[in-house]
Amino acid sequence: MEYNKEEIREQFKYLFEYSLDFIFVHDLKGNFLDANEIALTALGYEREEIPNLSFMNLIDEAQLKRSFERLNRLLKEGRHDTQAEYKIITKDGNLLYLETYSIPLRKEGKIYALLGIGKNITERKITELYLKESEEKFRTLYENSPFAILLIDLKGIVLDCNPITIKMFGYDKKEIVGKEIRNLEAIRPEDLPILLNLFKKLIGGEKLQRVEIQLKKKDGSIRWAYMQAIIFEIDGEKFVQAILHEYGESTIIGQTKS
Repeated sequence: MEYNKEEIREQFKYLFEYSLDFIFVHDLKGNFLDANEIALTALGYEREEIPNLSFMNLIDEAQLKRSFERLNRLLKEGRHDTQAEYKIITKDGNLLYLETYSIPLRKEGKIYALLGIGKNITERKITELYLKESEEKFRTLYENSPFAILLIDLKGIVLDCNPITIKMFGYDKKEIVGKEIRNLEAIRPEDLPILLNLFKKLIGGEKLQRVEIQLKKKDGSIRWAYMQAIIFEIDGEKFVQAILHEYGESTIIGQTKS
């Protein structure tokens, strides 16, 4: 069936003229029939190039297969119930990330083309990928660090600890994670007020210098350790990361180091 540009442009006039999203029309083979200026500018094509433009120019083979699977479901069900995400290659070779869905265009009751509405999510996607990469790097450092690391929320509850923490102090993970720092067996009662005061200063915005503390291992021995702590954010929520580096043992508590 022949595409009537004027008819579709009139029917979806306000979308083509005022939408800030990509608006485009393509046939059932993925060949472009029309597009708004926002889409053309972002993709780097001139209007005169539309007849030669196809999804095969814009997405890789795996995505192309997925797009035709969605097309077949639309032809069967008559509508899209979810949006799809595609990595688009522009004319000059840059990448755009697009979140899109389609409205079927019909003639005589049959779908002959699709009007696509795509939101440019490139900035959001790049941020997500960066955060994911940073998280993976952090997790690798966290799991393999030679220092004990504890993640603590602002209420003073230990949310997690790395493997070396368990090895260093001999406690089971369940004896550490989920507990308030005031209830940790590794902290001596006489040291607790000092540590709680430091914690209060840290969440209040003060930067803490490295401090020396004594921690009790499960076997009862006392270890000297350097402690550093910082505030960091995950998805806008603040947490405390405490890093402990043991460097000696005291046989007489609070008096000697070895």
